[in-house]
Amino acid sequence: MSLSNEETEKFYQDLFSLTSRPEWSIFTDYCKDLLKAKIEGALDIETIEELNRQKGQADVLKMVISFRNVLETQYQFLKDDQDDYEAI
Repeated sequence: MSLSNEETEKFYQDLFSLTSRPEWSIFTDYCKDLLKAKIEGALDIETIEELNRQKGQADVLKMVISFRNVLETQYQFLKDDQDDYEAI
């Protein structure tokens, strides 16, 4: 995936636009609160099935919370890779 591709650049710019909105911050703060509650309630889990379900939900919440940082890292990697390629 190259940033010189207009479709790829638009994809990242659209996601940056989405995650820059105040509503995104509200949503991720809500996800952080949910994750905190799951962590605090971990000692109340009684079965392996419930533990696995709670862990899966926590993993999804962590993914949403870190989405902007992951997006920035991927974008920078692609940009650096493109810059290295153009320097050759």
